[in-house]
Amino acid sequence: MNLRLPFVAAASLSLTLVAGCGTDFGDDPDYASIDQRFAAPNGTLTEKNAATLFDRYSSNAKSAGELDVSGASKLGGASAPQSSGLGPRALKVLDLGSEGASSSKGFICNDIMSGDMSGSCDCPNGGSFDYDFEDFEDVRSSSDPIDVSLKTRFNACTMGATSIDGRQFVRLQTSRGLTSGAGSLGLSMMMIADFRVTHGGKTHAVDLVARYVDGKMEMALSVDDGFITVKSSGDGKFVVRDRNGTWTCDVIGGKGECKNDSGETRSF
Repeated sequence: MNLRLPFVAAASLSLTLVAGCGTDFGDDPDYASIDQRFAAPNGTLTEKNAATLFDRYSSNAKSAGELDVSGASKLGGASAPQSSGLGPRALKVLDLGSEGASSSKGFICNDIMSGDMSGSCDCPNGGSFDYDFEDFEDVRSSSDPIDVSLKTRFNACTMGATSIDGRQFVRLQTSRGLTSGAGSLGLSMMMIADFRVTHGGKTHAVDLVARYVDGKMEMALSVDDGFITVKSSGDGKFVVRDRNGTWTCDVIGGKGECKNDSGETRSF
């Protein structure tokens, strides 16, 4: 298993950049409140907001795949079972490109390659990023369930024509420890971030609070009266949960229809 830890933006977090030593990653997010957005969505899916909702999901999902940490998922070290895919190997940051365009460009932070659990690394074309994976240190050789946060801050980190400012928290949870033998870790991952991405003289943000469970990404997106969760099941099909229950949606070219168990429909 190779985790991808996307770096994306969520406008709901405040951001204060701190120069020099002693990086301030800010307060940890209120995970209990964020968990509630997924446990009990309180927003309402309507024909008015549906098209915008799916457009935001698509845009965020594309950007989430373009700027990621892949090797940093290997945090377990030599004591972790090989099947866990968790130990620090490399932090590879991919260039977002123009408005989320794919790119194979990237760079590797040698400090993370050498196993440092916190520190700073220069970016290829100026600026830097700071990281703190120290929370993982205590669980690398443990058989107990894991609940840790990985923190990263980008300080005008520039790769080619793209510059990034902001921070991200990735919360990793497992149902058992890394040393408890073969089998599934019961892994879930929550991402909360605040980023400004500048490319071609334009600055934009991706509004995203997301979680990965069983390898699938579900987003909590804001609407006028609260939050709705959206998860893709492939081929233009989505599962949406709002205050009224669960909807199955078919979306093609920005248009579609959603139905719930009560027979209600939302066409847009």
